[in-house]
Amino acid sequence: MVVKIALPNVSKKNILLKISDGKIEVRGHAFVKENKKKLLRGFYRTIDLPYNAVTDKAKALYRNNNLRIKIPIAHRNM
Repeated sequence: MVVKIALPNVSKKNILLKISDGKIEVRGHAFVKENKKKLLRGFYRTIDLPYNAVTDKAKALYRNNNLRIKIPIAHRNM
């Protein structure tokens, strides 16, 4: 499973990623110039994961204002 999130104008140091309890939580902030003022804009997203997501093997990569989270899915043998 791959989750992609666009985060324009957000620095890597301003992103908090948490994967637990069957969810991905992404929060952070960006400074945006608007009408000659520097404003702080915050965000928060929660994404539910399937029951068979192997969260302890998740990997995240942040590049070019895009966050990519790869989470393996366990397959049941029948």
